[in-house]
Amino acid sequence: MRKMSEIKARMMLMLFGWTSVAIIYGTTQFVGGSKWVIPELWLDQQIPFNVQGVWLYLSFFLVIPFAFWKAPFDRVKPMMLAISLSAIISGVFFILFPSTLNYPPVPDGGFSAQVFHLLLWIDTPQNCFPSLHAALTIICLLGLWEIKKLIQNLLVLTATLAILFSIIQLRRHLTLDLTAGILVGSLSYAIALIRKSRKYRQQVEI
Repeated sequence: MRKMSEIKARMMLMLFGWTSVAIIYGTTQFVGGSKWVIPELWLDQQIPFNVQGVWLYLSFFLVIPFAFWKAPFDRVKPMMLAISLSAIISGVFFILFPSTLNYPPVPDGGFSAQVFHLLLWIDTPQNCFPSLHAALTIICLLGLWEIKKLIQNLLVLTATLAILFSIIQLRRHLTLDLTAGILVGSLSYAIALIRKSRKYRQQVEI
């Protein structure tokens, strides 16, 4: 049974991470100027656009709270720091190097299409590179990964791959910026772990 103090800490760290993303994401909506149009690569061409992918795409918003609830407690703060760092790195690119892609027309009929239209209403078309969606998904995967829990690892890996697939399927990102997002998330998490390790060594030395 978790202590209330731990539950509150998990919630606060998750909210802090989300807030940093919201601030960066919100401010980049006002970026103007010319935008780099990200080209489609071979993998993108093998994944046809389909609005049904919106459900896998939106499952990302369940993965984040699940990761902060389920991950070992000593990884929760590094996850929060990694998310904030990913947002900052991505924000620099969004502002200095705005990017977009050739978005396909969206059909009007069907519930999935309606949900996707709602998603488009809150999304922005100039913050593609790197994919912050992919970065945060990878951070959750790394935070939840435990060597001795094979079943959990397989489930989390499957969910991660499904979300990454849906990102391309919905044409919110393409292979190029998706890969960049994965690298940003992995690097941010590694930096957060290094910071944690150094802080621990300093405490031991004292």
